[in-house]
Amino acid sequence: MKCYTGKVTGAVLLLAGLGAQAADTPAAKPHIVSQAINPLQLYRFNDRLNMVSEVKFSDGNQVERWVALDCKNKTSERLYWDLFDSDGNKKLRYYGDRYGRYAPAQPDPHEQRENIDSLCGAKINNSDWVYVEKRNKYDNATLLDVANIQKINDILLLRIGYSYNEIHYDPPYDAPYDLKLENHVYDCAKGKDVVIAGLDVDGKGYITDGIINKAIQDRQADFSNTPDVEKLFKTLCTLDDVSRYKGLGKYHPVQNKTVSSLSGPELPDFTDNKPDWLKQFPIPEAVQKTATRVVQRWAEPKFTRIGWTEYTREDDKIPVVLDAQPDRLVRRLENYKIFTGQRIMVANLAQLEGAISMSRLPSITQRIDTDLRFPLIQGQRFSLGMTQKNEQTGTVTTFTRQCEVTGSGEATEINPAFSGKYWHVDCEEKDEDGVEKSRNAFLTDLNIFLPLARTDSKGKTTPVHYQDVTITR
Repeated sequence: MKCYTGKVTGAVLLLAGLGAQAADTPAAKPHIVSQAINPLQLYRFNDRLNMVSEVKFSDGNQVERWVALDCKNKTSERLYWDLFDSDGNKKLRYYGDRYGRYAPAQPDPHEQRENIDSLCGAKINNSDWVYVEKRNKYDNATLLDVANIQKINDILLLRIGYSYNEIHYDPPYDAPYDLKLENHVYDCAKGKDVVIAGLDVDGKGYITDGIINKAIQDRQADFSNTPDVEKLFKTLCTLDDVSRYKGLGKYHPVQNKTVSSLSGPELPDFTDNKPDWLKQFPIPEAVQKTATRVVQRWAEPKFTRIGWTEYTREDDKIPVVLDAQPDRLVRRLENYKIFTGQRIMVANLAQLEGAISMSRLPSITQRIDTDLRFPLIQGQRFSLGMTQKNEQTGTVTTFTRQCEVTGSGEATEINPAFSGKYWHVDCEEKDEDGVEKSRNAFLTDLNIFLPLARTDSKGKTTPVHYQDVTITR
């Protein structure tokens, strides 16, 4: 079960991003040097005002934090934030408390009311789109936001939009959009255009993804203008009042857009532990047959669904859902808060397939060799050998596990919600990372294994606890 083995907390990721020092050197905590809203990256959609705060730290790292203000209800929502190193290279992204993949806007209780009043009261025009091209060479409409054009001497600041008739999802975060924005700076005297932002916007007017600053500078070669956009720049350069540009008429968006069949979401949706995503990636037939044969008759699941919270520390609790499948295997969902993971398992002991919510492809077991037989008896020994391939990275992992049934007890000792007996099963697992040990319980009333303690390769043993147990037969 090497697909993922523990919780990665937001604090750990942030500390890793901010830089670590040697263990014998006291770490100086970075402090904020400056913080400011970027005035060139404001986007208003009716009562929703999107903006980005750029925060610089004393160690050179930077954060771009996107929020949306509801100027009618005077509330704030978190969109996403990026962490960059001192060279401007992105290290990680969070959507609210979700790491590495899109999540809808979340309430931001930390934004003070007076700040919201001040920002919403600023003169920031609602977007007002006109057609530049009703259908460009990419079969989309090209738009100009006539309410937000500025002309300062020979410099034009303007926003170009590209409207889509379907809802698309942008990798790598699966960010939904039906409108793409480009903020441009055009030098009329030199005929030079620079794109200073590329942003995705959904149908509710939220910015869901984007690049600015160094990221957009590095991508200038990826942006090109159609002849009609080049003509637009030249036309605007000749106008004294650029806001009077009418283009091909006022833009009217398509209503009730549906998800694109060509560029829909790619990342898994594990909501309520549903099986649909992993079903796309069949387990090899020989592996499936071996797994189902092991549990057939004597160790088939005796439940429909089990839920519990698993933890080794009070501040490290992981909600788990275990569903019985028609093929006698079990499907496990783990909620690590910043991401989720799903596995197909043999009796909650051996993983046949698994993925996390940022994966585009799963890890799949290619080989399984075992002499495990049920029902278990005192003193029984069995082995388990597996080869797993991460289909996304191509990494192949092989490990062996040796186990022995060493005793028994009452399941209520683990949690009062469990009933019947359990077998103590001690295991030792070897792989390229070393040797790990575990003490497990096989609950005969449910036919599942549960870890009771884990011992890492350095000899540290950590007990596992269970609470909030629910059982549906």
